[in-house]
Amino acid sequence: MQETIVYRFNNFKCENLGAIPTFSRAIRGMQYGKQKIVDAFNKLIPKDEYAKNEKEEILNDLMVKNFDNETLPKALKNKDSKKVHCDLRHLNGKEDK
Repeated sequence: MQETIVYRFNNFKCENLGAIPTFSRAIRGMQYGKQKIVDAFNKLIPKDEYAKNEKEEILNDLMVKNFDNETLPKALKNKDSKKVHCDLRHLNGKEDK
């Protein structure tokens, strides 16, 4: 059974590490779903730790860390630049119209 993000986050907590790096360590390689990561991020990360306009970029970076190279879904890979991108706008209520 896979440990919850909250459980792992609490186990990785330490005084000299911010919430975002702690969150990153908690999800690294665990292959959680996008919605679980967004929900846990919203619950665990204080809004004063990031600028509002940086949230989507931070979540994109966290999604990459969530998967290792072997398990990264093809839909998240950009074949041209070999960079990884995950569009999370729909999960944050910012869909393009």
